[in-house]
Amino acid sequence: MEYGMYIVGAIIFGSYMYFTAWNIIAGAKKQKQENIKSNEQKEIDYDGSVQFDSSKKDKSDKTKDNKH
Repeated sequence: MEYGMYIVGAIIFGSYMYFTAWNIIAGAKKQKQENIKSNEQKEIDYDGSVQFDSSKKDKSDKTKDNKH
C-alpha cells in the first residue's frame, strides 16, 4: 500500500509538471504573437506631431514648388 501512494503521487506530480510547462510554453507563444502584432505599424511618426500624413504633404509641397 505504501508504494501505491508513491505511484499515485508521482502520477499527480508528473501531470502537474507537464501541464505547468505546457501552460508556460503556450502563454509565451501567445504573448510573442501579440507583441509582434502590436509592434507592427503602417506609418511611423518620426517628428512626434501625431499627424502621420504631414510629412507626406511636406514632401509633395516641396516637389510642386521645385517644378514651378
